[in-house]
Amino acid sequence: MLSWNDNVNKLHLVSPSAEGALLSLGIKTIRDLVHHFPRQWQDLSEVQSIAAARPGESINLRATIKRLNERRTKWRRMHLTDALLEDKTGNITAIWFNQPFLKRVLKPGKEYYFTGKAQIYESDKGKPALQIQNPSFELVKSETIHTAGIVPVYPLTEGITQKQFRYWMSQAVEGAGLVPDHLPAELREQNKLPELAQALRNIHFPKNAEELAQAKKRLAFDELFIFQLALLSFKNKLKSLPSPVIPFETENIKSFVSSLPFTLTPSQRLAAWEILQDIQQPHPMNRLLEGEVGSGKTVVAGLAMYQTALGGWQSVLLAPTEILAWQHYQTLNNLLEHADIPIALLTRTHKTSSLSVIARNEMTKQSQEEIAAPRLGVGARNDDLLSDMANGKIKIIVGTHALLQDRVQFKKIGLLIVDEQHRFGVKQRGALLRSEGRGLVPHLLSMSATPIPRTLALTLYGDLDISILKELPKGRKKIITRLVSPEKRTVAYEFITKLLKTGRQMYVVTPLIEESDALGVKSATLEATRLQKDVFPGFRVGLLHGRLKGPEKQKVMDDFQNNKIHILVSTTVIEVGVDVPNAAIMLIENAERFGLSQLHQLRGRVGRGEHQSYCLLFAEATNEYTLSRLQAVVESNDGFALADKDLELRGPGEVIGTKQSGYLPLKIATLSDRQTAKLAKKEAEKLLKIAGYLNEHPLLQDKVNAIAKDAHLE
Repeated sequence: MLSWNDNVNKLHLVSPSAEGALLSLGIKTIRDLVHHFPRQWQDLSEVQSIAAARPGESINLRATIKRLNERRTKWRRMHLTDALLEDKTGNITAIWFNQPFLKRVLKPGKEYYFTGKAQIYESDKGKPALQIQNPSFELVKSETIHTAGIVPVYPLTEGITQKQFRYWMSQAVEGAGLVPDHLPAELREQNKLPELAQALRNIHFPKNAEELAQAKKRLAFDELFIFQLALLSFKNKLKSLPSPVIPFETENIKSFVSSLPFTLTPSQRLAAWEILQDIQQPHPMNRLLEGEVGSGKTVVAGLAMYQTALGGWQSVLLAPTEILAWQHYQTLNNLLEHADIPIALLTRTHKTSSLSVIARNEMTKQSQEEIAAPRLGVGARNDDLLSDMANGKIKIIVGTHALLQDRVQFKKIGLLIVDEQHRFGVKQRGALLRSEGRGLVPHLLSMSATPIPRTLALTLYGDLDISILKELPKGRKKIITRLVSPEKRTVAYEFITKLLKTGRQMYVVTPLIEESDALGVKSATLEATRLQKDVFPGFRVGLLHGRLKGPEKQKVMDDFQNNKIHILVSTTVIEVGVDVPNAAIMLIENAERFGLSQLHQLRGRVGRGEHQSYCLLFAEATNEYTLSRLQAVVESNDGFALADKDLELRGPGEVIGTKQSGYLPLKIATLSDRQTAKLAKKEAEKLLKIAGYLNEHPLLQDKVNAIAKDAHLE
């Protein structure tokens, strides 16, 4: 009898080479094999007659082999095995190429199931006739796994066939015995879910569509339920940990807000109030601040940092790129211009171990170029500032992951803000704990410019409280978006030239840095050269991409900000962290290669000033599906609606980014299944209200612990 932990080499006909191929799929044990689920299922349950065969159509037959031949062709010396198949309605020929072993396997006079596509060929008599090429087959018996039923199709690798894999799987699901079920019986019964052993058997070899549907329902619920248990358990755990109590100083905050040169939107006011309420609690905040590009997230975060500084604590804002860190730094400097709160910027440029550190009160006589690329001989100043961060003099620190180095120390971290990396903020908070000697856990605020559909928020971020900024600042004009076909390119260039002559500036975004003939995608480098030479010779074209070093990037951005560069050609490095109010045109090449949410974010880089702005989607594709997808961007400026559409069309990786979706433990469940997601969360919340429930169900606790580790819930 096989057990879950047995090696797959215990299965019949698993050779050493097959074992290696299985290992490349992450399959080492029987447990691994059974949890390698099909990517699709073929319904071959309807058996047809030979008389029903039609050219070009797939057919499932139950027929007897009347004659079996093997021969070698004169041309290319190819092995041919052909069989004459017969049922009550007629006969048809089956033919296999280069499979001489079939002469030993197939037996004339025996009845088989055959599945394949009927094709017309010229018979020996010179007349057209039907045949099935390379059909799957299986001897007629009580149970079949390759034909005459719902047949699983697996994601495989070179060296393994579907037929081999199904044969091994049939041994594994039958021989592994009864699987202990981690779901409590009352939960299964209440929600009409089958037992785990039954679900695992039926996900691979269901007898009918109902069995398959029930297996999917059980396993999808499992995945979402256990993930929710992990998220909510983590949320409960946070509530038991100590954190800095940062009092909400109402009068100071009111005075500060009234001194701002703009009015906060209702959403900004509500989000700031929620955050300020959170950080005065004695347990850590874990909140996601969500808002479209330009909705004013940094301002809300700045209010929280201001309150944290008033309370005597330090705040750290982590940004994923140097450009975005610089952008936040500038915004906070402007926001806190009249507050006596020191701010520092700390980044590490590419391929150098030196740190770039600037305190706001040292900026008065320095140019932005000097700040962006300090001389290497300023180590003493760097050390002084690092010392000021360590002794608590610097209250607000903005930077990249350079802040997580052992060399960088803080005195009293009260608030950590992580931009565009929601899940991993947990890990980064852990890295900063070394700076807090009293064992207090900093409050965590994650920020995202990607609108996240409700189902995703429910499923992925059940451990976070969420604040949403719904409005854009007053006075912003709606961006006009147009889809530009290849034949309209010249007309679009003429329109752009007129706008550039009025003093406006333009972004041009391309998908790749270098030319790829296989994909036919224009690279930023070649596109910049082409535009400068052939299209816009009267304007200065600049180039920005991720391979530029930090000082080079900053020089390009400064020139664009100061209108020395009129057209900035870039990869999606400009998706976050660039704010140039005079830029009024966003031109996106090969727009069909971007997700809808990504296009929406790129569009948000313009429309940030008083001028009417435009987003031009240049698409080479002509198929109706792609054009209708892009038309959705043309017709809607609602990021949440587009995110929902993206989720439906392209999956979670496009909505929240591959890095964010990569930890999802989902094989059967889909994030668009709102009903199962809601049920899973409801049941998880219900169970966690019962004291010690997980301790009394160790199998379920083990599953939760494993998911928590994979999802970075420390």
